[in-house]
Amino acid sequence: MTNMKLQLDGVALVTAAAGGIGRAVALQFVHDGCTSLVLSDLKAADLHETVAMALAVNANASVKAYPGDVTSEDFVKDLVGFVLQVFGRLDYVSNGVGTTGVPGPTHEMETASYDQVLDINTKSLWVCEREEIRSMMAQEPLDTSFGPARGAIVNVSSVMGILALPDCAPYIISKHGENSVITIELERAKFLLID
Repeated sequence: MTNMKLQLDGVALVTAAAGGIGRAVALQFVHDGCTSLVLSDLKAADLHETVAMALAVNANASVKAYPGDVTSEDFVKDLVGFVLQVFGRLDYVSNGVGTTGVPGPTHEMETASYDQVLDINTKSLWVCEREEIRSMMAQEPLDTSFGPARGAIVNVSSVMGILALPDCAPYIISKHGENSVITIELERAKFLLID
């Protein structure tokens, strides 16, 4: 088996980049040749640590931290605007923000807890994706090995978007909703040259 390495020219945006999957995605982008990145997360100190780790992979990369809360529509607009201001376009996105919330039986849960999980997992994904698609639609497609493309968006979900377990209702509902957003936009994106 060969170890295939991509060559990702272009600009990447990674949300939830302060740790876990988001951090791993950011570092993989740099490893695969992407040298223009904006990383975002609520946890500013951990986010700056991810930036330092990315620069350790490639000191010539331009990696910018943009800490904040993607549940704020204004923040998301500013975040995508920052990417465009600094780098002029947006080619790759990894949206990975999510929370499990507090597990428990439905009859013991408060509506505020439900709303928080849906705002973070489903609404913020939809707002991020909307702004990312808008920016990609406004730019010229690049020639890629797969044909012309304006960009590519990957949304990190969960197996709970197709399964169900007890005591996790808000999380499971949010992941089913997230997967629906992904499916809907995937169909539309084909016509926009966005993968």
